[in-house]
Amino acid sequence: MPNSEGRDLRLICFPPESRFEIGVHAAVDAAVESGHGSILESVEVKLRETYPDVIVIVHEPFGAQGEDAQTTWIVYRDGQKGRLDQQHEQRPVALVVDDEPLVVVLISAVLAARGWQVLRASNGEEALARAEGLNVDLLVTDYDMPGMNGRTLATLLRDRDPSLAVLMVSGQIPTADWVEGVDYAFLAKPFAIEDLAGRVETLTGYRAAWSGFGMDGS
Repeated sequence: MPNSEGRDLRLICFPPESRFEIGVHAAVDAAVESGHGSILESVEVKLRETYPDVIVIVHEPFGAQGEDAQTTWIVYRDGQKGRLDQQHEQRPVALVVDDEPLVVVLISAVLAARGWQVLRASNGEEALARAEGLNVDLLVTDYDMPGMNGRTLATLLRDRDPSLAVLMVSGQIPTADWVEGVDYAFLAKPFAIEDLAGRVETLTGYRAAWSGFGMDGS
């Protein structure tokens, strides 16, 4: 995974093209050097001079300490930005939940790049709070998390909205107690972005991923 890590900021660039990465790093360095205004806004303005479709997702880890508390920026190019802007008011809402921050950010970036509004959470309790009072169309959650597991989270959210589409992801093989009485799709880690795209599209009817990139997880 192409990335550049500093003391306070981690950068991840999609697509993984050298010219694009160099441009992103140069824009960040220039914004930090200038010291004027918001670094994020300065970076976005600079990059859009060359890449009008660029989008930056900022991930602030929830309750993390030390190195895990690093802010992560996913900087990616969205070739469908014009079409998506026209449909802004009709964008579906996805809730992405995983105790691995980069997994959350990567899945969120893929979904956002295809028009989803994305809520992010690192555990079940936080996810329930984020979804309170909102119409969520899709839940993408890890199964094995500290505290509340993904099955319990899915059940509680389905109590609120029985039509909620659920995609469970995990590095473990599902067992009978996972699936008994629960209707959801399963995606094994590590998985390719194309697999995520196919599952989300099947579940919801919305196209939701790039092609050509892979992702590893645990």
